[in-house]
Amino acid sequence: MNNPNTSTENLLSNFEKAERNETRKGQLYRSRGSLESFYLMLRRSNGFKWQYAEKWSHSYRAIFTSSMINAIVTYCEGDWILHISDDQESFESNIKHAIQFYETEKN
Repeated sequence: MNNPNTSTENLLSNFEKAERNETRKGQLYRSRGSLESFYLMLRRSNGFKWQYAEKWSHSYRAIFTSSMINAIVTYCEGDWILHISDDQESFESNIKHAIQFYETEKN
């Protein structure tokens, strides 16, 4: 029996598939909800070992990564975005892209 905390199906039930407008590999999903609901969704999927990206997060944005499923999930002012990379190489590339984006944003 699948552990509900590590079920991708359970995680994706919180999102709708989104159209890609980028060249990065992977699947993009979107949702909307409160910050409390976002954290509840993360707790329910804690088997994916989400890591809080403190350097990229602030008062209205929270970002978590999971190398277990090659994913980055973002909460920003009610919008939820989940990007699941196709493979480890794509995930590492997406992490580098996020670092460049969020580090540049602070300047």
